[in-house]
Amino acid sequence: MFTRLLRRYADLSYNKLITNLTSTPKAKPNDLTKVPFGTVFTDHMIEVDWCEDKGWSEPIIKPYQKIPLDPSCSVFHYCTECYEGFKVYSNPPHILSFRPMTNMERFVISADAAGLPKCSPHELLKCIDELIRIDKDWVPQVPGYTLYVRPNMFGTHAQLSVTKPKKAKLVVIMSLVGPYFPTGYKPISLYCDESLIRSWTGGHGHRKIGGNYGPAIVPAEKVKKLGYDNILWLSEGRVTEVGVMNFFVLFKNKHGLELVTSPIHHTVLPGITRDSVIQLIHEWGEVKMSERDFTIQELIAKLEEENVVEAFGSGTAAVICPINKLAYKGKEYNIPTVQGNCGELTKRIFDELTKIQYGKIKHKWNHYIA
Repeated sequence: MFTRLLRRYADLSYNKLITNLTSTPKAKPNDLTKVPFGTVFTDHMIEVDWCEDKGWSEPIIKPYQKIPLDPSCSVFHYCTECYEGFKVYSNPPHILSFRPMTNMERFVISADAAGLPKCSPHELLKCIDELIRIDKDWVPQVPGYTLYVRPNMFGTHAQLSVTKPKKAKLVVIMSLVGPYFPTGYKPISLYCDESLIRSWTGGHGHRKIGGNYGPAIVPAEKVKKLGYDNILWLSEGRVTEVGVMNFFVLFKNKHGLELVTSPIHHTVLPGITRDSVIQLIHEWGEVKMSERDFTIQELIAKLEEENVVEAFGSGTAAVICPINKLAYKGKEYNIPTVQGNCGELTKRIFDELTKIQYGKIKHKWNHYIA
């Protein structure tokens, strides 16, 4: 069905790619530790326009630059926007990424949810791979540092009516990023409150669109002022996500250990790291893997019974993020971290995934670019 949906819109073509290289390359930072997340961008970007009458124009790789937009563009008023994000890793002599086709497929689905045009994920990825090859010298050689790729599509139709935009623009930019834990791998604390809602049944919480993330910024800042690192989001009492990550918890039951995460529905993003964790657990076959609904009441009961073994979040930025504390209704609950900063399974998953991502383990998820 997904392939059939794309056929009509598969006119974004790598074969039409135009390359216009900069004549004034930027100076690269000498000290990556002093580069804040998402502030230093590579020399080039991809830009391609779409209009209802003509479809996609030729994709262009051009020098990184500002984009002039009409103030009445629909993205500014109705958030007709979607985005993706994945990392590029260096393992000399190779440059590789981790499951980027899955990102491209999710990007197209998110675009459709935002009223934006579809495109071929295969053709888009080929264009992005070429951008990475052109700016390959920007891929950090320092362990823990990567090149972050950010595809973004938004409505450029200059009209105030609340309707699907008749024009859109797709851009891809790349930025230097450092490790999620610059001072060492450490657990985070969570705050949970039913009044804080990120997504809901029937909504678009399962899509990577800006409207899901902007409204979560203020609640996250309030929680940090209370002394906690992030929010454990609920939907009608069900545990869904943690911050911008998927949430996993290892329960101890009478039949053994069960790693639980919320199933994919309108309130949970189909995370690529999430899916990778699930596949690894199934492959190892040592712990029961469950994608099921579970409530905050079940989680609290397990904590009070001391039947929570460990918990973690998963996502592109942190890969695997250990959790050591949960605050709920005025009470704090400690979550075990038997290795001091994380649980045994948490660390094992983190180590396995990062080895795959850097190409230290050959795997079907490796995508070699150069």
